[in-house]
Amino acid sequence: MSLLDVKDLNVIFFDVDDTLYDQRTSYKRTLLEIMGVYNGVFHGIQEEELIKAFELADRECYQEFKDGVPIEKIRWNRSEHTLKLAGVDEDFVEMFHQEFYRIYPSIKTEIKDAGKVIDHLKTKYLLGILTNSSKDIQLTKLRTLGIMDYFDTFVFSEEIGSRKPDKEIFLEALNRVDEIPENCLYVGDSFTSDIIGAEKVGMMTCWLNIDGEKKPANIEPDIEIVELSELLDIL
Repeated sequence: MSLLDVKDLNVIFFDVDDTLYDQRTSYKRTLLEIMGVYNGVFHGIQEEELIKAFELADRECYQEFKDGVPIEKIRWNRSEHTLKLAGVDEDFVEMFHQEFYRIYPSIKTEIKDAGKVIDHLKTKYLLGILTNSSKDIQLTKLRTLGIMDYFDTFVFSEEIGSRKPDKEIFLEALNRVDEIPENCLYVGDSFTSDIIGAEKVGMMTCWLNIDGEKKPANIEPDIEIVELSELLDIL
């Protein structure tokens, strides 16, 4: 679905996680790789048990993120809580944490057609990244996908000191490209962080709703899609 008039569109900003990079799949593959290497530590624990423990820890730590806890602290807490829930010796937390963040951003898990879409849009628009995460990890993901060089500007929450959906990080993105919000589109998978945040400053919005979630009744994104490739028929 599209409500968008694109004649004045000049810049497209993208979220990274679960918009271009399939974070959920990468999480699972990382956990399984760690289990394979350190099988003695995880003796008696099923793969599904560790994945469920991580997913629960991730959901619980998301509230810390919304409360403004620094991202590195959140990541450490998630690693610690994952192993506690899975029944793994707490002495392994530091090794698990190091291995997880060494492996995870380097696993090539692309959201379907992300590379093809970015390659096409680059011929028509200025492209940017605006993400609620740390620079090193997000750039590693983009390099892994082979698309980093397609982007003209990068805005990271840890550098700005502001997180989506706060207005400040979106205003900084507009300042970086010297463009008015009405000529910019933001593409992301999170209605709360991406769509509401971009709407606050007047950007056009595209909601990548892969899971078919229900949107709030009082807010309408300019575009709603279930696959990135739909953008090729709209833009």
